[in-house]
Amino acid sequence: MASPHRPQEQYAKPPPCWPRLDDILRNRLAWLHHSIGRDVLSPAEGAGEFSHIVSDLLLEYEVITLPTCNGRHRPRRMETILKNLTDMKNASRRHMEGDDGNFITLVRTHNKVLKCHRRQQITREMCKNEQEFRKNPWKYVHKKLQPSDNPDPSFDHSSATSYFKETYSDSTVTYNKLPDWTHEFIPDCDPSLFNTEKITPGLVKSTLKHCSMQSAPGMDGITYYHLYHLPSSHHFMATLFNKLLETGTAPPSWGVARLRLIHKSGDTSDPSHFRPIALTWRV
Repeated sequence: MASPHRPQEQYAKPPPCWPRLDDILRNRLAWLHHSIGRDVLSPAEGAGEFSHIVSDLLLEYEVITLPTCNGRHRPRRMETILKNLTDMKNASRRHMEGDDGNFITLVRTHNKVLKCHRRQQITREMCKNEQEFRKNPWKYVHKKLQPSDNPDPSFDHSSATSYFKETYSDSTVTYNKLPDWTHEFIPDCDPSLFNTEKITPGLVKSTLKHCSMQSAPGMDGITYYHLYHLPSSHHFMATLFNKLLETGTAPPSWGVARLRLIHKSGDTSDPSHFRPIALTWRV
């Protein structure tokens, strides 16, 4: 029975069934975990594949939604079904001869799925508005009444690249060695003082527990909250990190980030009026 002091979430999306998602993830990670442990795949390759597997699983069951404006579009299941039905209907129309019952059946099925897809979009938007309003009504009203606080830049990609490279890049700095002045602050330590024990799934879980569950997702759409509730990922990440420590090579995806420009003030055609922030991979 719901509390009389707290309104029921009538339109809220039900929380995901984490034990079920964890079982599915365990089956999908089995071959990858075996390949990393047997040195069939390098840890650098396994890190990127792990992010894609977790991200595809969360997208498939609509736990997360990646933006479609940047990068490749990852459709939901309903969008995939609708696209396949549209292709089948168009192919059947081109080869239709006389009174083709198959084409009529495809048209009816396509129309039903299209109506269902539109209802899902409306329901999803209602759930989002309902959750935002219940979380902070004043912020929700202010957001609806005020224009966007972060206008899009009006300059092209080449102008942004040239400006930020000139601003933040320094060709005189050598990044493969430490400056001379740093040796004055680095004491001589005994290597045996460093903790060289194997990373365990329990250590991964305790580390994720102390991470911010409200942090923004990375390029793959995964947050610390998702990884914490998927114990199968803890076992894989423990194996992955141990292999990375043995090989001493970092995955190439760890050096890739998606830059987002935050408008400070002034003209939107000037790149100097924007502040860049980097979204990296969560794993």
